[in-house]
Amino acid sequence: ADRAFYGLERNGVGNPFRWTGPNPSFHFDFHLDRTVPLRFMLQMPLWGAEHAQGLRATSDEMVLPLQRRAGHRVLDFEGVLMPRESLGVTRLTFVAGHLSTVPADAEETATRQLGVPFLRLSVSEISDAELADWLKAVEPGPVEAASPNKVAAKPVAASP
Repeated sequence: ADRAFYGLERNGVGNPFRWTGPNPSFHFDFHLDRTVPLRFMLQMPLWGAEHAQGLRATSDEMVLPLQRRAGHRVLDFEGVLMPRESLGVTRLTFVAGHLSTVPADAEETATRQLGVPFLRLSVSEISDAELADWLKAVEPGPVEAASPNKVAAKPVAASP
């Protein structure tokens, strides 16, 4: 099945990667034990940070919060698949915030629509302590008086 990836390429030092495109979304189908929470980590080259602006993830018809971290020459996007009761394939879909149009050949007679440069995706179980830390990291914070554009995570009850 077409999962919206271009062919394997290599960067200037020979490391393999694949561009996503020509559509903004790309996905992976997994057979996973969904009785426990699972951490997923999408990794791309650090030089692709500009392309990653606005990257979103969805699964089970829900938007999944992503935690973005720069590592040694890589950019990690970490999220969590929460447990579910239903059996079957898990589809994890990512949507690039924008596409870049670049020449597809030296003669510039054709173009490619590039999303993000993809290195790898891993999925593993997450401990209760790691899940608690991750939830704290992605949880919206309280409203700050100095930042009128921030929104409270929970509605405030009106006083009678």
